[in-house]
Amino acid sequence: MISNLIGFDDAPFERGAGRMVPIVGAVHAGERLDGVLTGEVTEDGDDANSQLARLLSDSRFDAHIQAVMVQGLTLGGFNVVDLPTLAAQLARPVMAVVRQRPDLDAVREALLNHVPDGEAKWQRVQAAGPVHTAGPVFFQCAGIDPEGAREIIERFTVQGHMPEPLRTAHLIAGALVDGHSRGRV
Repeated sequence: MISNLIGFDDAPFERGAGRMVPIVGAVHAGERLDGVLTGEVTEDGDDANSQLARLLSDSRFDAHIQAVMVQGLTLGGFNVVDLPTLAAQLARPVMAVVRQRPDLDAVREALLNHVPDGEAKWQRVQAAGPVHTAGPVFFQCAGIDPEGAREIIERFTVQGHMPEPLRTAHLIAGALVDGHSRGRV
């Protein structure tokens, strides 16, 4: 049974292509917050996977983390996480979790018509596989079957609709930029 995981979310940011966007990882052992990681990704860039992998592998928590959650498939605008590649690289399950069902048609249109290297990014979105539900949230997963991912998401959801590692990362990321946490996860 998975009991230790990390949830990553990006901080609020002002758009301006190529800027660095803060990201936060909240390490949880069950309901308990055990640690926090911070890093950056390039807005609309291609470094989400490498930055997530580096943050985790360089941390003292790496050996204990059994699964990874990301708030959505993208960080810092359209810096798309390649779920299957990240799961293989980390040798552990990876789940992208969101509150609202992704509008994949709108994502495709935006990537192909407005984002540099949009075709490759759209392929990463497609590689994430089908969208599943776990209670009120939606998820995609790699390195784990949907039922196993659903069980983890539901077990780590204590307050509200989002799993605690993502809820915590979201609150901390907001506070990093604004001086206080804000908004719903």
